[in-house]
Amino acid sequence: MPISSSNHRLPPPSPIPRTRGSRSAADDPLAYYLDNNLHCPELSLSESRHMLVPAEIDYRSLSARMDAVVRSAKEFGAFRIRGHGITAQELRKMEEEAQEAATWNGGDVIPCVRSRHGTLQLIASKSFGLHSYPNFW
Repeated sequence: MPISSSNHRLPPPSPIPRTRGSRSAADDPLAYYLDNNLHCPELSLSESRHMLVPAEIDYRSLSARMDAVVRSAKEFGAFRIRGHGITAQELRKMEEEAQEAATWNGGDVIPCVRSRHGTLQLIASKSFGLHSYPNFW
């Protein structure tokens, strides 16, 4: 049902009382509190932050670029590897298996990697019987 416009004007709001008293809008303690405590903060975003993107590493130079991989993983939680030769179908299968892995422990967090001498190792392998490929690289 459309809203019809009308030419009727509502009366203006009542003016704020300017008298002194405990129920007045001009109450000194309230005015003092509002003046001293209600300030809009000055917010700004750093200029360079929105321009940053996760590292993109070529597969052939992956072992030589581990510093960039770790830095990107710490800063963004992700990095991109190009030239890896993994098909879209294989990636979908990995995604499905990763979603299944999240249910292994009843949805609780599973400790899965730690760094030791520059390698990442699966530390939940004993809990789930995963003994093949304990090292990621």
